Amino acid sequence: MTDDGVGFAITRFESAAAAHANSERAEQGAWWSETEKCFDGRVPFTDSKEVEEFLGGGSNDAGFVQVMKTAAGPGRAMVKDLDERFEKHAGTWRPDLIGGVRIWTGDLDGRGELLHE
Repeated sequence: MTDDGVGFAITRFESAAAAHANSERAEQGAWWSETEKCFDGRVPFTDSKEVEEFLGGGSNDAGFVQVMKTAAGPGRAMVKDLDERFEKHAGTWRPDLIGGVRIWTGDLDGRGELLHE
């Protein structure tokens, strides 16, 4: 949770089917019914089966997490190329970076789009 009240959560499932099965559980519905009362307004969800890790994907022990969100960008192929070139030098240029996860959603003329509402 940030100082201005913004929160961000990522929940990982083995598959889209597993996520759907979880959503259908009565216990999950009851939990969310109570939990959503803690928020001001609608809580948007974004689902994606297109997840890429770089530098090993990071760690659950990370002491700091940065989230970058955009509705447009250079496209998947260019981002993948940039990641591959960066990974070769990451230990020298950014030894503090322990990894990352990129989540693709939507489609902008076939280029793809990073997380959005």
